[in-house]
Amino acid sequence: LAKSVASEPEAEADTEETEKALHKCMKKVTGDLESMSFNTAISALMVLLNHLSGLSSPPTRATMVKVATMLSPFAPHLAEEVHEMMGGTGSVSTLPWVTWDDSLTVSDSVTMGVQVNGKVRGSVTVGVGAEEADVVDVALEVDKVKRQVEGKKIVKVIYREGKILNLIVK
Repeated sequence: LAKSVASEPEAEADTEETEKALHKCMKKVTGDLESMSFNTAISALMVLLNHLSGLSSPPTRATMVKVATMLSPFAPHLAEEVHEMMGGTGSVSTLPWVTWDDSLTVSDSVTMGVQVNGKVRGSVTVGVGAEEADVVDVALEVDKVKRQVEGKKIVKVIYREGKILNLIVK
């Protein structure tokens, strides 16, 4: 990934999706380092790198320098190589630690599990703060949920905003 970024002309800007993924990763890695949760910090970096490698055009060099900075506590030699490929001078360990924008770490939508009588039958993606009635309407469009509810009466709806929807039917 770093070689492709270094060999291509500088990208103008990252997509909004890439910006959000980067800022979420920066926040997660920083928090995990402070709590000494190294495995989950590395996992967050892997998720970000998978996102970046799946892009049709390479990310900006600034993004790759931030990735190198976050990578430096775990793989310092590799981080130095990436930093050098991006045209950096000096050591990556002397760069200031990454900072993130909290407004870019908040998701616009959430994926919730849908249960019928306590058994998971599917999932739906809805906007954050969606009303119960809207979530039920979307859930009833899911094929597995629709089959379980067909011809039955919904007796009770258990809805935990942003987490789960459980339809009790008889």
